[in-house]
Amino acid sequence: MLAEPVNLPEGAHVRVTFEDSGEQGEPVEVCGDGSLWDDSPEGRRKWLDWFDSLEPVFSEEEYQQLQSTLRTMREEQKPLDAQRARKIESLFP
Repeated sequence: MLAEPVNLPEGAHVRVTFEDSGEQGEPVEVCGDGSLWDDSPEGRRKWLDWFDSLEPVFSEEEYQQLQSTLRTMREEQKPLDAQRARKIESLFP
């Protein structure tokens, strides 16, 4: 929530940044859950160990099926490539 209302036009692009200062005025990095980011060698090793412990999302059979499906979809879309190219070119006279 903003401290004060902001009157922006509809469709305005907004960039939001979050800044918090540590004890010496340096930015503090936080994780997605709000916890402090541990950038020490031990913290990095802990993160790498956690990452390496993750199980694959797909089995080899599921992965091969996904690749096959994607290849099929790409082939089905090839006839539309020229039409898409013309449409894109018409957008930029």
